[in-house]
This record gives sequence, structure tokens and C-alpha cells, in this order.
Amino acid sequence: MARNRAAAAARGTYLIFLDGDCLPLVDFIAMHRRLARESWFVSGNRVLLSQAFSERATREQIPLWRWSARRWMAARLTGKVNRLTPLLRLINWSHPRGGWVGAKTCNLAAWRSDFLVVNGFDEDFVGWGYEDSDFVQRLLNAGRRRRTTRWAVPVLHLWHRAQDRSRERANYARLEQTISSGAIRASRGVERYLKAA
Repeated sequence: MARNRAAAAARGTYLIFLDGDCLPLVDFIAMHRRLARESWFVSGNRVLLSQAFSERATREQIPLWRWSARRWMAARLTGKVNRLTPLLRLINWSHPRGGWVGAKTCNLAAWRSDFLVVNGFDEDFVGWGYEDSDFVQRLLNAGRRRRTTRWAVPVLHLWHRAQDRSRERANYARLEQTISSGAIRASRGVERYLKAA
């Protein structure tokens, strides 16, 4: 609901989604803009920070987005992060990719016009799981193409306790229905907020 309301209020032509538990690097928006192409959406990835490192970074307000490659190498060697390659960003490894697997809206960009075509996020999804996969699948069903940017546009994901996953099975069943039916539009999506915006 929050994403749909924000998208309805947005005035730009390109939407970039980022979760509240993620920190973008200084060129996050610039890199997403560089990768934007008509009829394509972009899925980035995330680097997971350990619990202790997340708590320290939050407590001390460490400006991680400014860290050098050398500091990230040290963080990887000491187990503070789960991967290093996205942070080195020596080469833009972005490439076309089919399917919804691996796409997460903690780091995803799409044209506002395409967001409206699929009626945004389906608010019939309740609790944790697969609402972002459903959104990506409906974009694919609508003929949009996915560019994955595993090493071009990473975000830093702060550790937090796992969410309640009691609705995971029901949400996955909804996703499977979208895949099998080829559905494009969310049954309860952004449309109802557009007039108010």
C-alpha cells in the first residue's frame, strides 16, 4: 500500500524503489538512470551486513556509502558483509534476464507508465513474501523486459530479525496464479490512489 501511494503521488517518469532497511551508495540514482531503457525495468542486488556490523553502523552513524574498496575488502575478510564483488564495481555486469527469481523491490526501478499498466503492487498480498515477485512477473507478462544489475547498482542491507512468514505459502500460491494465468493487472493496486493524488 505504501509503495502504491508513493507511486500515485510521484511526479517523475521513472520510479526507483528502495526499502527502509537498505542504504544506497552515493551514485545509486545516477546508476539507475544510466541503465534506464524504454520498456525495460532494472533489478539491482543487495549486500547483507552482519548483525553486529549493522548495529554498530546504525549506532555510530557510520557513512558506509562513502567507504573505499579497501575498507569493503577488510569488511568482507572480517565477515561484516556477505559479498564483496558488488561493492568493487570494476565492471558493469548488467545484462538482460528473464523470470522473476532474484528480483527484489528493495532495489528496483521501473517506468511510472509501466507501473500504471500493471496497476502497481497487488495489495491482496498480506504479510511477508512474493508481492515484489508478483509485481515483476506482471511486468514480464505485460511484455516489459528485465535487466539485472548484480554488480552495477548494489544497496547495503542492514541486518534485522526475520519477518513473520506465516503467509508465505498463501502468497506463493498467489504468485503461481499470476504466472499460470499471465495476469497483467493487480486486482487491488495503485489505481484507487490516482484520483486522490
